[in-house]
Amino acid sequence: MRDLSVTLPSPSEIGDFQHCPFQWWMRWREGVRVRKGAVAALSGQGISEGLAAFYLERGSPLEVYEGFMVERWKDQVGVTEEEWEGQMALDMAALSLFATTQPRLEQGWKRVIASQEKIEGVVRCIPDLVVELEDGRVHPEEWKCISPWAELEYEKLAHEMGYQALLYSVMVERAYKMPCTSVGMKWLVRGKGASGKYKATAPSIESHVIHVEDWKKEMVEEG
Repeated sequence: MRDLSVTLPSPSEIGDFQHCPFQWWMRWREGVRVRKGAVAALSGQGISEGLAAFYLERGSPLEVYEGFMVERWKDQVGVTEEEWEGQMALDMAALSLFATTQPRLEQGWKRVIASQEKIEGVVRCIPDLVVELEDGRVHPEEWKCISPWAELEYEKLAHEMGYQALLYSVMVERAYKMPCTSVGMKWLVRGKGASGKYKATAPSIESHVIHVEDWKKEMVEEG
């Protein structure tokens, strides 16, 4: 277990503590892992594959996502076809929104360097996207798929306080030999179907930039 006195907690760790201090203790201090739902875990992987295809120009993100999910459907146990198809419909709506409203190269971006590329160093990490900025800096981006009931301001704060952004900044700076002073976050907020008194909502996209100062990077080096 890492020493909490010298390293910052991750957003997942902060979320576990807020949700249940006992769950936080068992997972982060005792090493007991909580098994995640198969549908939710594969859904996130499928969306990441679709977004990688979008940024690397390797086909339709919707087709890549659908192929990823359909191939894995036969291996699922205890998941109904209705549940699987419902999740896919929500994910594809979010991916479609992303592909039709987001530019491949945002303002200030020079080129896409990599997507889902493993980086070895302090630890192993896999940034969802790494781009070179027009001013010569390198900029990693992380994608998160979240529930329509999630509190976005809390998500932003958790990542501002967490360890992941700091680690990514140090790792990509070393790997690509360019300075890194920011880490981008993109949340794909899934839509939801109508249920009882709740109306259906469309998916949405939220972006946030975490600025990383040198003194914060030193915490990673020392930790």
